[in-house]
Amino acid sequence: MLFRRTNRYGYSRYYGNGGNILRIVKIILFILVLLGLGVGLAVWLLGPYVTYDTDGAHLNLPWAAVAEEDSSSSGAEPEAADGSGSSSLIPEVIVTQDEADASSSEESSGVTPETEDEVPDETDEGRTPAVLTRLLAQHVSKTNLKSGYAASTLQGAGANAAMIYLKESSGTLNFFTENELATQLGVVTALTTGSGGSYDAILTAAAELQEEGYYTVAYVDCFRDKTLGSDTDYSILTAGGSRWTDRAGAPWASPSNEDVQDYIVSLVTEIAAAGFDEVVLRNAAYPTLGDTDSIADDSDRTEVITAFYEKLIDALADYDIVLSVYTDETTITAGENALSGQTLTELGRPGGRLWVSGVTDTEALEAALTEAGFGENTLCLVVDDLDADSAVSQCVTD
Repeated sequence: MLFRRTNRYGYSRYYGNGGNILRIVKIILFILVLLGLGVGLAVWLLGPYVTYDTDGAHLNLPWAAVAEEDSSSSGAEPEAADGSGSSSLIPEVIVTQDEADASSSEESSGVTPETEDEVPDETDEGRTPAVLTRLLAQHVSKTNLKSGYAASTLQGAGANAAMIYLKESSGTLNFFTENELATQLGVVTALTTGSGGSYDAILTAAAELQEEGYYTVAYVDCFRDKTLGSDTDYSILTAGGSRWTDRAGAPWASPSNEDVQDYIVSLVTEIAAAGFDEVVLRNAAYPTLGDTDSIADDSDRTEVITAFYEKLIDALADYDIVLSVYTDETTITAGENALSGQTLTELGRPGGRLWVSGVTDTEALEAALTEAGFGENTLCLVVDDLDADSAVSQCVTD
């Protein structure tokens, strides 16, 4: 028989629902503790696969890259950049006259062979215009390079070359270097430590792309360097002694500063030693946008930039790399730009391409380059999307 407790009046005592609520609270707290432990365990397990760069944090799972490769290999055969449907995406990238005479591959690469009489002679300034085939370059982000998606990006864009940022306008270096000034500035970010140990992630990815047949172009932003330009020992200054900034508010390193020049030359030499096919120099001149009249540097700009190019040419003499430079329409059509310090004659000395953005008249630029004695395919247009039908070299930078 079940007895219930009663008071002296015969009524049962009522304790309410407090016991049930307490049990519910305990269950909720138990679940929260389990969730916290689960999150902590996930962070601990996935930690080696998380990378950090200027784009933020990225989770790069090894099996995700394998799945991507499997899916791309099981799909349709990628169309070649020339629309032929061949799986061979990369044409011969650099063709010299000797190679053209010894091979009949010019027709497949889209380059019309020149006779010996048609090759421009070396000028008095020592320049031999390069004969380059068409370049279709696509910028590949650091995230895609590190996660193994670079080749897929290039295939999707119909590119035969990868544009890789190795020195950005922020001053950040996306490759490991022991350069003393770079260490002092704290701008090296590319060395990655993961389950596989320490490795130079970007250079490793670039080498893998080359093994797959892609041409690699290293992008180097020279004097527009927010980190180096923030130090008044290296920056362009105003007449009042303060740091000069362009119209975007970015400080520049001084082109006339020998230490700055040596720093950039040293980095480019390391890039050449790493085996890149081409390096393109951005802002390898004095700034042309902003209040340039307030710049205190009274050096002869043409002499400064010319001397800088000569340093680069000498430093790269023993390396098989194409040295290209960004310029503008004015420099090509007029032959010089007093603000930047660039001249068309000196731009030809490195022997590579001239990269130009925002072009309004491609034919006029090509005509000016031909008249100045430059070889075919010297011009490279910076565009929004690659055009496989265009006869002009192109690059998408973003």
